[in-house]
Amino acid sequence: MSAEIAIANLRNRADMLETAANRIWHAWSKHRGLTLKQVVQKLQRIKASDDEFTLIAHTGDMFVGTISLIKSDLVERPNLTPWIAAVWVENDFRKHRVGSALVKAAERLAISNGRDVLYLCCAPELRPF
Repeated sequence: MSAEIAIANLRNRADMLETAANRIWHAWSKHRGLTLKQVVQKLQRIKASDDEFTLIAHTGDMFVGTISLIKSDLVERPNLTPWIAAVWVENDFRKHRVGSALVKAAERLAISNGRDVLYLCCAPELRPF
């Protein structure tokens, strides 16, 4: 992997919103009955929020991955906030520590925004990502 991967706030890479929404929709939202348009709208709300954010991993104009920090990601735990959510890395970039870099970047931004605890929920088989 020779390409330099950068991580940017979705506010600065709005051109990648549709691609990020598409990946999130296919991975998690489609089977829950949400439409792609609803996922696009959610990312647009996050992009405009002061409490939530989405980061985009990219190499130039190529989308590589995404991660979001949202208020709630687990209906069973509404008292816990905020949550790391929708960590996605394109297949060709997996196993190159992009997911870890996204999580670390989200942690740094959350801490700089005054957060000291973050939550993450994932399927057991995805723990080693």
